Amino acid sequence: MVNLTTRVNRANLVCKLCPSHRTIDPSARELSMFKEELNKAIQTDPLTHLDPPQKELIWKFRSYCSTIPEALPKLLCCLDWANLDDVSGTVLYLI
Repeated sequence: MVNLTTRVNRANLVCKLCPSHRTIDPSARELSMFKEELNKAIQTDPLTHLDPPQKELIWKFRSYCSTIPEALPKLLCCLDWANLDDVSGTVLYLI
């Protein structure tokens, strides 16, 4: 069985990169591949620390996560607050 880190890394190779180096536009097919793991990470206790692969997965599918109110604490945890492009982009998701 392939672990989550390997699956995320493979999916990142397939993704279409957007202008920001951390911004990835995943396809609906990719979302269906990772939806179970993504929902599992979202449903964990908000005070639980996420592993780096989980953070990467939530950040990658942030447009999907922005539609789920329970995902907001996890999404904000994955945000690189030092990157102004990421912060301003996330604010747009929340408006």
